[in-house]
Amino acid sequence: MTRSLLLSLLLYFTAFHAGFSATERAPGEPAWLPPLAEGSAPNCPEHPGLREFRSEVVAYQDITSAIAGSGRREGSTCSRQAALVLTVAGRETRIPLENAAKRDFSIIDFSPDKQYLLLSLEISDPVTASEELESQELGLIRLSDGKITTWSIWKVLGWKACDATIELQGFLPDGKPVIRARPSIWSSHPRPNCVSQPGLFSFSPAEGYSERLADATKVIRYGEELHSAKRSCKADPDLAAQCFTVHGRLDFYNGGPTTRIWVIGTHHILGVYDEIVPENVSGKLDWNTDVFADFLVCPFTRGNQGHMQPVCIESARNVRTVPRQ
Repeated sequence: MTRSLLLSLLLYFTAFHAGFSATERAPGEPAWLPPLAEGSAPNCPEHPGLREFRSEVVAYQDITSAIAGSGRREGSTCSRQAALVLTVAGRETRIPLENAAKRDFSIIDFSPDKQYLLLSLEISDPVTASEELESQELGLIRLSDGKITTWSIWKVLGWKACDATIELQGFLPDGKPVIRARPSIWSSHPRPNCVSQPGLFSFSPAEGYSERLADATKVIRYGEELHSAKRSCKADPDLAAQCFTVHGRLDFYNGGPTTRIWVIGTHHILGVYDEIVPENVSGKLDWNTDVFADFLVCPFTRGNQGHMQPVCIESARNVRTVPRQ
């Protein structure tokens, strides 16, 4: 699970306990838009072989994009790679993403003139608090040739020795990227906050400066999701046994993994590795809905009574949904 997803879940439960839903916000607080897609290079398997991942596929008119990642084990060697897969007018280009073993990537949105793609690049496993709190970069991919230009968000905003939680939001109609900044969510951060309350900032790449926007500024989302994320399952090198079919109920749960299957008629619970589910299920699953289906699952451990068994889901058939009671 990426750190962005963990933060989203934290925000969900914080909002719930505060008495408002995750889609609402405090009075006067600028609206928040989640990334269109999130991805990274998956961890290498413990056994020799290849593990692959593809983020959500997103589109704006005739342009599509996704993040593809792989982790390959050869003997004691682990190789992790990621690339931005970009298709413009039917022509596909794969743009390598540097330092993929240490970064998570988020596709934020396409520019309104279809010239750029906004990308968030974030250190996924920082060593120090300073790296944690200054770990994000803003990336602009020029769609005409795939060239990536990156900026440190802290330098863009002119901040030094202060902390904040940063969320890239998209583009203004004039093509300037928008940054949402708010006080740090980390209770143990050692430095003062960069901002006292959530706010929006625009960034001008040509001039290299940023400016504060009115809280009521609306950021329009130009892209949309076409396909949900997927990963290699049946061919994963670390499977402990043959795949098998269960009739079960798929739900979100508190704790990890969040996504689990109850095998109907038993006390057996399956934990879904990486939280990724088949596309014919992903659009139906939420905190208020139970999803029943015949799931083809592949186990990463042998079954052990009384313990949750980690699996990936290869496919789902006979899918139906029921409002959660």
